[in-house]
Amino acid sequence: MQIKSKHLLTMFVMVGLSAAALPANAATFAQGDLLLAFRADSGSNTILTVNLGQASNFTTTQSNFLNIGTILDTTYTSGWRTGDASLNWAIAGNNNATVGGNPTGTTYLSVAQDTVDLGTQSSAAWGDPSALGFTARSNLASQIGSAQTTYAGATLSSGVALISNSTTTWDDNVIEGFGAGSTAEGNFAAGATGTALDLYRILNTTAGASPTGTVGVGAFQGTFSMNNSGQVSFTANVAAVPEPGKALLGGLGLASLFMRRRRQAKAA
Repeated sequence: MQIKSKHLLTMFVMVGLSAAALPANAATFAQGDLLLAFRADSGSNTILTVNLGQASNFTTTQSNFLNIGTILDTTYTSGWRTGDASLNWAIAGNNNATVGGNPTGTTYLSVAQDTVDLGTQSSAAWGDPSALGFTARSNLASQIGSAQTTYAGATLSSGVALISNSTTTWDDNVIEGFGAGSTAEGNFAAGATGTALDLYRILNTTAGASPTGTVGVGAFQGTFSMNNSGQVSFTANVAAVPEPGKALLGGLGLASLFMRRRRQAKAA
């Protein structure tokens, strides 16, 4: 499915895909948005953050929807393209209002894939097998909220926020999954091509949730990946999206059954 035109235009402006440099302007953040952030273990004290837009947009595959290769080169040098192990990336979001089928307190958080398999879960889900308790979920929301507030107070340059590591909680907390344990990050030690992050949705309540799920347990949404050109893509959960052929055959089967029953009713 294609991204809606207004969302696509917003993404183009946001990440500076135009050849001309965008003027600096204030970062904006809406409840339900996801933040993609990069940080280096050494060499740079800057956290590069991009607003990916609403989490609810990432339910279908989006190929090469963002390219940030040039600004990654400028911020961290081009070593990331050939496996700079010091560069890390992660995705996080939390909303304090009900939006897009996500009740208040819904968290989105990444985990690096163990084996690259885009669109198929290849990492341990947050809260699995033991669900994240109320305190853990509250801490998670609070710490991601702090990173969101820092981003919202930043100035954009070429569509991204370049934030000093000393002014944000992103660095320390993301290493331990914003207090949820494990880590939300992947890194480029094996080369940028194929680097992949599984995205999980963690409900704080099922009231008003669409789709619903289990409170405190991450539900796999799909996989973000980035190649060595800096192109970021999202592959939706292949298990949750029926193949077009199967969906069509299923629909034809139901229609055939309905028509047969109608004929039998008329003949009776």
